[in-house]
Amino acid sequence: LQSMDMDSALLTFQKVLEVNPSYPMAMNYSINILAGQKKYDEAVALVDRSLTYYPDDPFLLFKKSAILSEYEKYEEASMIMYDLMVRYPDNERYLNTFIDQKMDYGRLMMKAEEFDDAREQFKAVVGLRPSNLDAINYLANIEIATKHYDSALNVVEQGLLMYPNNKDLLVKKSAILENMRDFQNAYQITSDLVRRYPYNVKLRQAYIEQLLASGRKYNNEGRSDSAISEFKKVL
Repeated sequence: LQSMDMDSALLTFQKVLEVNPSYPMAMNYSINILAGQKKYDEAVALVDRSLTYYPDDPFLLFKKSAILSEYEKYEEASMIMYDLMVRYPDNERYLNTFIDQKMDYGRLMMKAEEFDDAREQFKAVVGLRPSNLDAINYLANIEIATKHYDSALNVVEQGLLMYPNNKDLLVKKSAILENMRDFQNAYQITSDLVRRYPYNVKLRQAYIEQLLASGRKYNNEGRSDSAISEFKKVL
């Protein structure tokens, strides 16, 4: 093992297991080698065999969950980790690993455009750790992509309670309000951001577009004076 001859190491550890099938060090080394070689099915099978000798062993269950996670079998992995988390509520490692698995699964579902599944993963993370900014952003993005603007706004506002000056969340909130045709509240946010970031071209352009949209809306409603006021702000 130390000389990185993994195949010979695995063969030797298997000989140990032939003599003593429940020998923990030989099992552990063999599982690690198989997982390192991406032979995930064999590694999981050996963990399951180990669990017949050491039922409910948290070390083995954690290892099985980690291997399943590497194999991108996040649902199975997180179910095991959730059980460990419930059994050992003071163990931060189990909680952190469970959150990481949910985040990885959520990202995978987003790539596949399976937004309902992705939403559930990020909701679980925010429920356990409301300060997780990545989960907040992903969750808001899903709600925006699926045009659930009220839900998106709620998610962003919850995030802003913890990160009141976060630029990305404020930009997101402004964009959501714009989609909801609440142009005045949308450009109030971008106006403040333009003052904070005067050289940011994207923010300035977003502010202009929102003022124009507000002006057009007033004009369509026959409120010419209000429309002119908005267009003057643009100029």
